[in-house]
Amino acid sequence: MVLSSDSHGEITIGGGELWRYIGQPGELLTISVAADRLPSEDADSNLGLDTRLILYDSQGNWLQENDDGYPVERGRTNSQLSYTVPADGVLMIEVRSYADESGGGYTLIIELRG
Repeated sequence: MVLSSDSHGEITIGGGELWRYIGQPGELLTISVAADRLPSEDADSNLGLDTRLILYDSQGNWLQENDDGYPVERGRTNSQLSYTVPADGVLMIEVRSYADESGGGYTLIIELRG
């Protein structure tokens, strides 16, 4: 079974947004960020969002991150990571831009497999 949820956000240059997810043991999450507008390879990077996705535990400890991983056919500037939740608790998902150099709208997608 796959459950999916998505939410829209927007970040400014140099900024980021934090999202909260309450996890249960054994959940396999696929977390993706899809920019509304991707940067063009031949244009100023400020014209689109090159996403960076960071996952923290409830204490703010880094768990993992991804830049430029999803999907290949859209230019590889969106982000995606997979994580198996080890115990009950809150996960913090941070969406930023690569090197804090761009901004724009995005969709955060969380898929739960189990």
